Amino acid sequence: MLKSSTTAGAIRFRRTLSRSTSLASVLLVCALIVASIAPAAAATPTVRPAPISASPYVVIYGDSIVHSAGPFVRLALARYGIRLIDASVGGTAPCDALQFVASDMARYDPRLVVIGYVGNSFSPCINGTQGEDV
Repeated sequence: MLKSSTTAGAIRFRRTLSRSTSLASVLLVCALIVASIAPAAAATPTVRPAPISASPYVVIYGDSIVHSAGPFVRLALARYGIRLIDASVGGTAPCDALQFVASDMARYDPRLVVIGYVGNSFSPCINGTQGEDV
């Protein structure tokens, strides 16, 4: 009986730790994005030229972890008038996104690009098996 309650407690602790770590990661990403853009906005003179776009863009590339945080980051940035382009895709590695970077930069002209991958190493472009069966 003691063993099963200890195991259940450990599982609850891991879930709580996982949730709090995910929340902390989302908050850290939001804070870094706002901190990197806000000083530029604060340093601009009172009389400003007309902006090129209605609101600045931030493009995020990442895997499923980053993608799951996307809605929270979008909500946090919208408060500051920043539009998020969530280009993250689950199960991908940084080399998977390379084919889209040039067109995304031309299309959105982002003020900030965030790259966040946790460690997917089974993508063909990263494990050297591109064009081969894995």
